[in-house]
Parts: sequence; C-alpha cells; structure tokens
Amino acid sequence: MDCVSKHKVIDTMKSMNTETTLANTRLCKKCKCHRAIEMFAGNTREYRTCVICRNRESDVDKPVPEEWLISFEEALLLAPSRYDDDENINTAHGERAFIEYTLDVYIHLDYELLELDEETILTRIRTRIEGRDGYHYYQEVTPSPALKFARSFCCRCSQDYDVQRQVLNVDRRRLDSRMETYLCGGHIQGMVDKRNRYAHINVEHSTGHPALPVSTMYQVNEEIRTHILQNCITMDAHALYLDILDRFPNTLGRLTQPQVYYWWNRSFETQYRLANNQYESARLLIE
Repeated sequence: MDCVSKHKVIDTMKSMNTETTLANTRLCKKCKCHRAIEMFAGNTREYRTCVICRNRESDVDKPVPEEWLISFEEALLLAPSRYDDDENINTAHGERAFIEYTLDVYIHLDYELLELDEETILTRIRTRIEGRDGYHYYQEVTPSPALKFARSFCCRCSQDYDVQRQVLNVDRRRLDSRMETYLCGGHIQGMVDKRNRYAHINVEHSTGHPALPVSTMYQVNEEIRTHILQNCITMDAHALYLDILDRFPNTLGRLTQPQVYYWWNRSFETQYRLANNQYESARLLIE
C-alpha cells in the first residue's frame, strides 16, 4: 500500500471515530462543548445544558451537607404537639387551643421512604405533621417536573382564609354553620429529592388558631394501646393503623385514624424519652 492510500485509510478511520464520538455526545448550549449524553439527562426529557454548567448556576439537584440532615422522627419532635398534656391544656382531649411555630429542616430519606413514590412520600409527610400539630392541611396540586429530579410541594392550612375563599355573610343564602377561617398563612412546603436522598420541609404557623373541633373520642382498649407502645418506634402512625385493623378485625368501624395518631404520638414520645434516659445513664457510667 502506497503512502497516499495509507493516509486515506487513516483519515477515514478518524472520520468514523469522530462520527461515533459525536453520536454519543451533545453540544451544550452554554459552554459550547460536546459532552456525554448522560450529562443532559432530566426527569422525563433532556436539558439543553450539561450538568457542569447547571451546577455552576444553581443549587437545584445538588446534595446538601450531611450535618444538615436529621431523621423524620427527630424533625417531628421539633414541632410542638397539640396532644402534649404537660403544657397549656385549654380544650378537651388535651388539645392546646393555639399552636404557633415555624420549622425548617432537611430530613434524610431512609430506605423505607425511598421505596415509596413521591406522591406517597408527600402524603406521609403531611399526615404525620397533621398528627403532631393538630392542624389539617390541604395539599395543592403541583405538576411533576419534566427536567428536575426534585419534586416540590405545598400544603395549605385548611382553615386559612385564602384557601377557603368563603362568600361574604351578606351573600349567604343558607343559615348552616361553616368552618372558621383565619389569616394564618399556615403551610407545609418544601422539596423531595430522592436522587440525593433528602427532603426539605418548611412548616409555617406563626399565627396560631384553634384547630377544627374534634368529635372523636381517643379512648381505645388496653390491648391496642400496648400494641401501639410496642411498635411506635418501628412503624409510623399510618402503617400502625393498617396493622391494627388487620390484627384486631373487631375494631373495624369503631377505631379511627385520629385515635391511632393520638396514641402513636404519646407512645412515641414516651419511648423516645426512655431511650434518651437509658443512653444518658449508660454514658455517665462509662465516664
């Protein structure tokens, strides 16, 4: 093979390699560089910019420092409990009339939560906070993102004036009683990022108000309360409620979720304080 033919073969091979490389890459609109296709991956469609350029401009889809993360159970204990009998009992069943608080935390998503879909995670966050502070929240519909892997959410207090948007008294044609509303601005909002295994939760109820009247009696038999006490650490309130319905079928129709949530809160706090006391005692013995 002569020299000219060799150069033609080399040029052809280089051209084929270049075409193969370009087929597996994409031009970034920001840095104008060809990057691997994986660097443009989005939730349901691709970005126009590579992940390097996106990370330079935004903190979205980035992991948060480990020292910021706490467990979901620890986050719940940071919120005041309407069912705490030790302070300011103003209403029946140990409910406090006004709870005012703000909470901003990053929680670590454990393996149990990561196995759930995002909508179920959002529902669990909302219901667990409701079972803690006693307010009820309306979950607004938020679209599933096409690009970002993180899913944002917003739940508004059902007694907020802007959420209810009730008609004026002069325009009412019925005399039925209706829900009291307040300019509380209460909400639960944040973001779930399963890719980086964390969720950001911001709860705002800086203007407290009475929760909706509770007509459910929280008295349950001793056997069920013992079962709740033994399993409150390893199971959340919703899972425990379903488990009780399976184990105690005779309670079907007579046991409600608020009852289980109430006793789950009290039992969990008892177990948590007991574990802390045992840990402190062991630490003092070692020292």
